[in-house]
Amino acid sequence: MAWRARLGPDNIYLGSEEIDSLGVDDVAVPENCDLKSGAYRWNRESNRFDPIHLLPRDVTEMPNVLRAVAIGFRAIRDGTELPQETLSFIDWYERRFEGKKGPP
Repeated sequence: MAWRARLGPDNIYLGSEEIDSLGVDDVAVPENCDLKSGAYRWNRESNRFDPIHLLPRDVTEMPNVLRAVAIGFRAIRDGTELPQETLSFIDWYERRFEGKKGPP
């Protein structure tokens, strides 16, 4: 068994997973890897994870994550539609970390 990094678009670290054996393009990580998802990018040339530094624009665009998640869970619990704040957070996350296009 081995542990590999799950990488998103632009080689952004999204967590790790246990697999039977590493492939040629897999990035090995220790079992107890403590890198934060979305905070590091795999640098293939240097064979290392580099921290992602938020630009001022990212900080000003970043929604209140805890609130967006909390009110989203409340809506799920109550069986109501997800609030716009939660939907906006999902859109922001997908644009920032998964490279998907969404509303600005």
